[in-house]
Amino acid sequence: VAWKRPGAYGDTPASAPASAPATAAASGRAGTAGTLQVLAPVDLAGVSASFVPVGRSDDNVGIVAFNVRRYPRNQLSHEVFIEVQSFRATVTTVQLELLADGATIDLRPLTIPPGERVRQIYPDLPATGSRLQARLQPGPGVKGPLDSFPLDDTAFALLPERRRQKVLLVSAGNLFLEGALLALGGGGDEQSLDYERVAPRSWTGPRPGVDLTVFDGFTPPQAPATGSYLYVDPKGPGSPFPVRGEVARPFVTELAASHPLTRWVTLSDTNIARASVFALKPGDVAVASSFRQPVIAARRAPGGKVLAVGFDLRRSDLPMRPAFPLLLANVLDWFSGDDAEFIATYKTGRTWQIPAEGAGDDLAIEPEGQPPERAPVHDGRAVYYGRRVGYYGLALPRGRALLAANLADPGESAIKPATSLTLGGRALGRPAGFGVSLRRDLWLYLVLGALALTLVEWLTYNRRLTV
Repeated sequence: VAWKRPGAYGDTPASAPASAPATAAASGRAGTAGTLQVLAPVDLAGVSASFVPVGRSDDNVGIVAFNVRRYPRNQLSHEVFIEVQSFRATVTTVQLELLADGATIDLRPLTIPPGERVRQIYPDLPATGSRLQARLQPGPGVKGPLDSFPLDDTAFALLPERRRQKVLLVSAGNLFLEGALLALGGGGDEQSLDYERVAPRSWTGPRPGVDLTVFDGFTPPQAPATGSYLYVDPKGPGSPFPVRGEVARPFVTELAASHPLTRWVTLSDTNIARASVFALKPGDVAVASSFRQPVIAARRAPGGKVLAVGFDLRRSDLPMRPAFPLLLANVLDWFSGDDAEFIATYKTGRTWQIPAEGAGDDLAIEPEGQPPERAPVHDGRAVYYGRRVGYYGLALPRGRALLAANLADPGESAIKPATSLTLGGRALGRPAGFGVSLRRDLWLYLVLGALALTLVEWLTYNRRLTV
């Protein structure tokens, strides 16, 4: 039985699907290279197994994290985070280069203790390019390759697209809501959010160019057919979700955990005076419920998106909790259509779920420098197994988009081979080699005896000793 860590010399990490049964039984590499490797229990009855370690080097330094984000309050600047880990047994000095669209914007030396990680943060960088790369190089005066595993010496990222979201707030006045919008980027020309407040009596219908309309304590007589709308405490026949009752002092007992609106949010300890209970249609999502009674509901329709919060924010303590700005940020991202759900950087060796609403049955994905491939689309998401690091082009219905893919796997970057292997509760030894041995199966001796008897009979017959 031979076992090799998959992807040891390719873009796919050790967690990738393997073709060999022995590999499929593996639970993964241990976190510390060179230690005992234990696989899942295997019945070795009647099986002769041995272990041959592959490779010798632990000479590797790799980039294990690379992320970039724009500042919410200043879309003209961004911040980069890089994490570099040394897998060597000695202190290492390398050069870390940061590039934007192929041009170097920073070059600095890094000294990394044995087996440690060093984090680098680049604040307030100007938005000079959308394609970012981080690259490791040998230290000053060092010639030759950096290490024995070059695949993790370069990482890729994409600067998020600068978008200015326009929000119309239809409200008689709500300091909690307006303050949160200001904190999330509302204001001047460099901000990510442009919002305007109008009184309910001034709202005459959907406005062109508005990305999101918020109805705070006001419900139009008839729900608009198209556009994106957030309703806060809707009532009457114009509510996008029919109100089928009320509940006093509700407790939020269920959240739609996989929904982008609830990312990093908990509402279980929120105090609410009263809330409307919504009646949902097929396809609607109960974002938050009180004992299976929906109090926050969402709908995604061809004409736009709708979200309804079934209680007055001012009659709850939600605006005083950290969950409120997080929830509102998720709401803005969800309505913007892109980017709470659209992840620009993925890890190789995994199955990616790429948001692709309206893409039909499949989606064209083109690894840079490679022929395009087709990925099936299910429930608005393209399913694709990423194998290569680098950039990928996507033909989305809203236009062409890019993805970046990195190895970003410390377990894969730890290239020192294991010194021993246990399989089926037994430590495997080294192969004994090849040699001549005698088999002791009884049938072999019977066959040899029969051949000898036939030969004797033939000799005696030809010499006329027997007739």
